[in-house]
Amino acid sequence: LLNLHTLEYRRAIKDLLFIHKCIFLANHLDTSALFVPQSHSDHHTRNRHDLCITLPFVHSTTRSTCASRVRIIWNTLPSEIVHTQCPIQFRNNLLLLPHNVIVPNSQIRP
Repeated sequence: LLNLHTLEYRRAIKDLLFIHKCIFLANHLDTSALFVPQSHSDHHTRNRHDLCITLPFVHSTTRSTCASRVRIIWNTLPSEIVHTQCPIQFRNNLLLLPHNVIVPNSQIRP
């Protein structure tokens, strides 16, 4: 009716934007309780960018933090999108990606 994206999709976009801002803009924030950079030796897949993140705590079945909700999505984003410095351009680039890249396990059809 209003041609809006699902709440699940909008939340994923906001979470990815938060991670991006923490990495590029908020250098003074201590994000070590949310996420930490993944060392290059931990990369198990080709074509990953160099800003992959991991969680500093044991994985649980709940996804209560933005980092735990979007860690896998962030780590699989194309390098040229992740390395976009401007948050507005980063968001615009995310919106150009196919819906299933942002919410790969969604049960909701756009």
